[in-house]
Amino acid sequence: MNDNQTAMTVLLVEDNPDVQEAFSLGLQMNGFNVVSVDRGKKAIEMVSDLQPDVMIMDYHLPDSNGIELALSLEGPEKPKLVLLTGVDEPELHQKAIQAGFDAFFKKPVKIKDLAQWIQTNG
Repeated sequence: MNDNQTAMTVLLVEDNPDVQEAFSLGLQMNGFNVVSVDRGKKAIEMVSDLQPDVMIMDYHLPDSNGIELALSLEGPEKPKLVLLTGVDEPELHQKAIQAGFDAFFKKPVKIKDLAQWIQTNG
């Protein structure tokens, strides 16, 4: 929970419907408010109104990638950023750090590990 003891809001950007549903339900079961979208541009449009505490992004999206999305976020409303990827490229982790990601998880990811990171860092 954040300082005022309300549930943290997570914006999940994932285009695979099965993965999106599993992560949404798992994070909700861990006490988070979850809003899910399947496109990067839609997520960017939502950030200022939604003001999520954490934004979890898949690396490969139909209209962009997680690195591009992170680089497009600026200002005080920028949430903590988590990159999820199945890509096995050593340089991707470094690119994620340079783009402003706070965490990097390689798929498959255990929801309990992700939830624990959010509780500790979100």
